[in-house]
Amino acid sequence: MNRYINKILDLFKATRKSATNIDDFHEWLINDEQTQEKEEALFHLWNEPNEISQNESVKALSSFKSHIKPQKRIKQRKFNLGVLSAVAAVLALVFITSIYIVTNQYESEVNYIENYSQVGKVNTIKLPDGSIVETNSSSILVYPEDFGRKNRTIYLSGEANFQVVKDEKVPFIVKSKNFAVTAIGTEFNVSSYPDDDFYKTTLIEGSIKIKNTEEETEYLLSVEDQFVFNKETSTHSIEKVILEDVTAWQRGELVFQGTTIKEIVKVLERKYGVIFHNNSTNTDVYNFRFQKDAPLSKVLEVMENVMDDFKYKLVEDICYIY
Repeated sequence: MNRYINKILDLFKATRKSATNIDDFHEWLINDEQTQEKEEALFHLWNEPNEISQNESVKALSSFKSHIKPQKRIKQRKFNLGVLSAVAAVLALVFITSIYIVTNQYESEVNYIENYSQVGKVNTIKLPDGSIVETNSSSILVYPEDFGRKNRTIYLSGEANFQVVKDEKVPFIVKSKNFAVTAIGTEFNVSSYPDDDFYKTTLIEGSIKIKNTEEETEYLLSVEDQFVFNKETSTHSIEKVILEDVTAWQRGELVFQGTTIKEIVKVLERKYGVIFHNNSTNTDVYNFRFQKDAPLSKVLEVMENVMDDFKYKLVEDICYIY
């Protein structure tokens, strides 16, 4: 497997300097040769520390997506759903590897439509069944071209708000790494960024069922319930939350409740497209609320005034915290 890991790393390094290698990488990654070894290598990179940082991935992905249409149709073949999260977190540069999301239930090739929200942007998508999806910055959403006919299964890496048109015969299912949310007609918010420490689903209206696909356990939510899964400890909680805070991102606002510097930085990277080098040892949690489209300089100034062990230096699109 090591040679496949090295191949992926080498190709990633090559794409840092030139976009001409992306197509070659894509072709090699999705061909039918040694697919199991490639998938194992991707999962290894997902589970183990490696030299591809999330900062590099986000920046590379943004650069790559600026050269292609935010929505496109792609040919799919059978792959494991979990690889989407591995690729999105480790090799976000090659967003085209979203082709891996197709689950084993598909025996034939299927056309998929992919949507990507660029850094700092929020997209609104109307699905074929009339449901409305709003995706947060740096989010990936993929669904079959015939969505709504035989099934309403959609795949998410990132954060999105779903306003689902009611159809009792065809449930609406949102799949992310290790989780599937099922709804009939409702509104809910899912946060499933691969590099976040928590997976979150919040019910805004109606009812939903959350299934942990690894443990085969299910959870039913009531309105204002938020399901939180800690990826590090594999524990979960269900608590009441303020819905206005959960949906603040849709209004361009930033709301942090009981959040560490590490977690805040991840949100700021996605919203402002800035690479952070965080050397702060502060592990305290903070509450912040910033108005719509607040400039990064203002956000950092407030954080510096409130937080201990937090100084910053912003140099173009790189921010140093010390």
